[in-house]
Amino acid sequence: MNVPSAHWVLVSRTGVRNGPHATLTPFSRTVLGLLGCSGSHDVNCQHTAYSGENELQSKLEAMFSVEFTEASSSEIGHSEEDKQALHIGKLSILKIDNHYQLSLHRKKGRPSLPSNYSVALRRLQSVEKRLQRDAPLRTMYADIC
Repeated sequence: MNVPSAHWVLVSRTGVRNGPHATLTPFSRTVLGLLGCSGSHDVNCQHTAYSGENELQSKLEAMFSVEFTEASSSEIGHSEEDKQALHIGKLSILKIDNHYQLSLHRKKGRPSLPSNYSVALRRLQSVEKRLQRDAPLRTMYADIC
């Protein structure tokens, strides 16, 4: 148990040497040791009671209600981005030929991607030069294509 204070001995009673030993902790009363019965081995329990059950229950409920408030809340909290995505989904849902379609959520409308034509052209020219210089690579490339 990770709560050392739960094991503190509040009251300790001892009798004769090797006799029973009683302890009171925050959560229990315990009798340890030999009872010194001769002949009969019956055990009698005079009184067992726990008066703090409701108190303990209420303290546990109070602790968990403070720590886990979101579990008791019935509302779902959405971020602004979540709200925007739900709004876009609700506006764009369509039923076409017994199938539903909805647009994908994008942060800012349609993305504006830069043209990569010049980069692709440079790569093509680089591969072309490399194939002209390396005959074995050119034959392997020709076999693939």
